[in-house]
Amino acid sequence: GFLMGALVLGRVADKLGRKSTLMIVLCGLIIFNFLSSVTDDYTVYMIARLVVGFFVAGQAIIISVIVSELVGAAYRGLFGMVILVSYPLGITALAFTASFYRDWRELSRLVSLLGLPFLACHWYLVESPVWLLTQRRQEEAEAVLYTIARDNGVQEKVV
Repeated sequence: GFLMGALVLGRVADKLGRKSTLMIVLCGLIIFNFLSSVTDDYTVYMIARLVVGFFVAGQAIIISVIVSELVGAAYRGLFGMVILVSYPLGITALAFTASFYRDWRELSRLVSLLGLPFLACHWYLVESPVWLLTQRRQEEAEAVLYTIARDNGVQEKVV
C-alpha cells in the first residue's frame, strides 16, 4: 500500500491541491485504521491495512511538500528536520502508549480517535501558494501570501 500511495497521492496533490489531498488522506487514515480495529473478517482487515499504508505514504509526502512550499527558504531545512524527527518520536509515543493497552484493537481505535482533531486543520491550513500559481490562480496565491504575512505581523501589502 505504501508504494502505491507514494506513486499515486503525489500526483493527486498536484491535481487537487495540497490542502485538499491532505484532508482526504487524513480521513482515509482515520476511517481505514478504525475499520481495521473493528472487523473480524481477515480479508477486510488486510484490505484496510493496505489502504492505511497507501494513505500513510501520501501523508508523508504531502506534509513534506506543503511545509517546504509554505516555509521561507531560511527555515526550510529546520522544518524539514522537524518533520523527519516527528516520525520516530511518534513511533516511540505509540510504543509507550501501547504498553498501557493490552488489546491492539483498543489501541488502534485510540489512534484513530486521536486523528480526529487534526481534521480542524482544514479551517486553519492555507493552500500552498506555489500550487495555486501552478494552477494559474495568482489572485488566490496573493491572498494566501497576504494571510501568511498578516499572521506573521507584517501589515503592509506583500507581493
